[in-house]
Amino acid sequence: MFIFISLLLLIAELPINGQGKEFSTEEISYMNGHKYYGRSEQPYFRVKHKKHWPIELIHMNDSDFGKHRIPDDDVWMAHDWTEEELKYMHCLDLLCLCPYYNGSVLDDVCVLPNGDELKPMRRKEYRTLSDDERTQLEKAFRAMHDSGIYNRLGRVHKYGGVHSGPGFFPWHREFLKRFEFILRRFLPMGSNLGLPYWDSVMDAYLPNETHSIIFSKYLTGDHNENHEMVYGPYARMKTMEGNPLVKRYLGHNKQGELITEARIDVIMDQQDVVGVLSHSNPLMPCSLLPRFKLDERFFEYTHDYVHYFIGGDFEETHTSTNDIIFYFHHTFVDFIWEMWRQKIQTKAGRESEYPPNDPYCYPPNHFYNASMDELPNRRIRDGLSNNYTDNLYTYEMRPRCTHTKPNCGSNFLFCDTENFDRPKCQSKIKFGGNCTGYEKFAICYDGICLNGYCREEPSFWERLWLWIKRLLRIE
Repeated sequence: MFIFISLLLLIAELPINGQGKEFSTEEISYMNGHKYYGRSEQPYFRVKHKKHWPIELIHMNDSDFGKHRIPDDDVWMAHDWTEEELKYMHCLDLLCLCPYYNGSVLDDVCVLPNGDELKPMRRKEYRTLSDDERTQLEKAFRAMHDSGIYNRLGRVHKYGGVHSGPGFFPWHREFLKRFEFILRRFLPMGSNLGLPYWDSVMDAYLPNETHSIIFSKYLTGDHNENHEMVYGPYARMKTMEGNPLVKRYLGHNKQGELITEARIDVIMDQQDVVGVLSHSNPLMPCSLLPRFKLDERFFEYTHDYVHYFIGGDFEETHTSTNDIIFYFHHTFVDFIWEMWRQKIQTKAGRESEYPPNDPYCYPPNHFYNASMDELPNRRIRDGLSNNYTDNLYTYEMRPRCTHTKPNCGSNFLFCDTENFDRPKCQSKIKFGGNCTGYEKFAICYDGICLNGYCREEPSFWERLWLWIKRLLRIE
């Protein structure tokens, strides 16, 4: 009798435009009562992921299908939009939005009280913000939190976020837009500094992603030994539930990882909208399954893995907006979606192409004409509009570098010219972090990479001793 149980990750053959970086993952197989170990190379995942399976119809009521889970002990709190917000949050152009900032429309231009023109917001990679821009955003987020508005908006996602289906993308696009509208009121008048995006691909290939400078007191914050966020500009921000500190458990969930370039390439190569706005938690009768089988590289899954990687408040849907990184991660997801829209779809197609309304694939709140939960005056189809990126915000390009210009435009990034098939911007590492294999690069934000770790630059006598040890081959 031959029994074979494989724990291999099933990966279909799809063409990609990758950068040549592969990961080595271990495999465990059982054959004829014996245990075997193997290793495979693939470019998509740093860790193995559990296979997603369609839900049998008889188990629908016992499953997560169509359910937006909130803990049984949750204390409901109001999160209504104000009367003023209801007048303007639905806007899809600046002239509609102008009165919200006390502006005046002159010759089809919104002029603010200080004389500046109201312009579309610019969304930049977080680490490419100037010191002044970053300080402005930090102050705005903090003031928004202290006013109570930050947590009120967070509860909109807590009670109404649309997940596990194609509506995920347009719903979150509209939610981010509304958050950004309100954030703008806390920025200096005339500023068009938008929500920054976090390109986690630049952290995904580091020796240890948790040591990235993005998780430091200089940027999105750092935690103590109890995983409480007590360092950085967003430290000690009270959560929606009233907890005094946000928590992160970086890298603790074995299903968690950051976004890889290969998985973005898989998304960018999809020719059908169903391959991007996918049925991520369907019932077995779903009409899309024969042609679009569940794939661990689905866009929404790729988004999920980052939540698992950060852990803590960010891991669960109902608490994820407690962590400021929610907004930076979701802005990057929105950017990837827009890159695909611009590459594959026509201008008209972007507003009309959408997966079919099939109640076996996802619940009705994902349907094309469905109202957006908790986002009044908008339907799912509205989230496909070109007006978002034509009128309201633009994305600045992802950081890039070349052999002739090995500069990524940020003190928090460095240009890796050796480990990929082309130069690539990567995140620097915080003090004490693992920098193994990068000793020749300026990978450490503080200090230098020495013996595999970021540490203080050695003194003259320490350097001399190191030179003597190498010369004499002393361990």
